[in-house]
Parts: sequence; structure tokens; C-alpha cells
Amino acid sequence: MNHPDWLRLRPTCPSTNTWALEHLAGLSHGDVVFTSHQTAGRGQWGRHWMAPEGVLTASFILRDLPRPHLSYLSVLVGLAVVQMLEAHAPSLAQRLQIKWPNDVWLDGRKLAGILSETPSHRDNQTTVIVGIGLNRQADFSQTALHDRVISLHEVLSVVPDVMSLLAPLRSALLQLVAELKQLPSAAPLTTNWVRAVNQRDLLRDRTITVKIGVEEMMGIGLGLDWQGGYQLRLPDGTVRSLRAGQIIRWH
Repeated sequence: MNHPDWLRLRPTCPSTNTWALEHLAGLSHGDVVFTSHQTAGRGQWGRHWMAPEGVLTASFILRDLPRPHLSYLSVLVGLAVVQMLEAHAPSLAQRLQIKWPNDVWLDGRKLAGILSETPSHRDNQTTVIVGIGLNRQADFSQTALHDRVISLHEVLSVVPDVMSLLAPLRSALLQLVAELKQLPSAAPLTTNWVRAVNQRDLLRDRTITVKIGVEEMMGIGLGLDWQGGYQLRLPDGTVRSLRAGQIIRWH
């Protein structure tokens, strides 16, 4: 089978992000590293996981991204994943949600995770490796995760093939980078982005606990603000805008 020039296919590898990091000098903007068998995946906060068969695991190379926009890149990538799936399967509209800062959920369970890494900086421009793990046709029924994760094959009668997901997602990410490059460094996010994320916000109006370094704080999720931070209303009524953090509890 012929593959597009931008696809770097690995039959198996420990992690597509790790492989991309190790071979970054030979990768171009828009290249995609894909494997059907990832054995040592990496998630946020250094977590390690093995992707079961049927999980789409890929890393997208995005070059020359303005550094001021990096703090909210993962949530915009999550929006790109959601919009791609909604376009492919309209029945999923209003069922897909974004869990700040880096997950996509479907029907109350996790469907996809995102890991953005920045291995190189040049002046004000940054190369980013965006790793995405999407449960396409994975069986979690015999695992401890079965009630917390979901796969596309559980909700779609016809599951899209890998290229039907990779190609439009790559196009969406390239368009996202092009639009971010047009924004001045201190410019607010566009109304369309903020509205689209907040309409799909899993944490909005929920009580959440966020860990930032060694500090934990609890508050009510208020959604994304115009600067790309996630707003948290604290018990004293003040609102804090978060640029990073780990959601450890919510209800």
C-alpha cells in the first residue's frame, strides 16, 4: 500500500513521541509518526502506559509555532480532534467533550489523550511534537479501565479506518498552526475558539481539584478565558486563570 510522503509508519515502537524526539532532525513540519503497536507510551506528568490493540497512536510534528501560544495548544488540539470526529460522525455531536487541559471524552468516558512536547526553541519559535492516542477499536472490557474509557467501535456501526482519521486531523492541526501564527503574541484567542471549547467543556460548573506542582486548589470550573487560561472560581469568590495543572478530582 502506498502511503503519503508525510506519514512515517513504524510497525512497532515504544512511543511515537519518543521516536519523533530521537529523529526530529529528519522530520518536517506536518510529518506524522504512526504505529499500530506502541509498547511504552508516555502521558502527562510522566505516566507510562501500553496502548492496547486498536488504539490509534500518532505524533504530529508542528514547527515554528509562536511560543506565547503553547500554554493552550493542547486544548485547541483537543478541539480539533472533537471537530474532526463530529464532521466524520454527526451522531457524536453534543456527546464529545473536552477535559482541560488535554483529554477528549465521549458519553462520560475518556476517548483520547494528548501529550504536547517542546524539544526545541529558536528565537520566539518552537517545534512541538503533539502525541495523540485515540481509542478507535480497542477492547477495554477485561481491564480495570472498562468503566472509565470508551472506544469508537462502541458507538459507531462503521469505524473509520486509520487514514480517514489521520489525514483530516493532520490538516486541522496544520490549519491551527497557520492561524496561531497570524495572532500577535499578546492577542486574545478568537471568539470562535473560546466559544467552541466552552460549549464542550466537561468541567464547566463542576467542583474540581487541581494540582499545580505541590499546591492543590479547589474551585468551580468556569471555562476557557480569552487568554487561553482555564478559569477556576475559588471558595472566596476570586477567579484564577490556570495555564497548566493536573485535574485530580471533579464532581
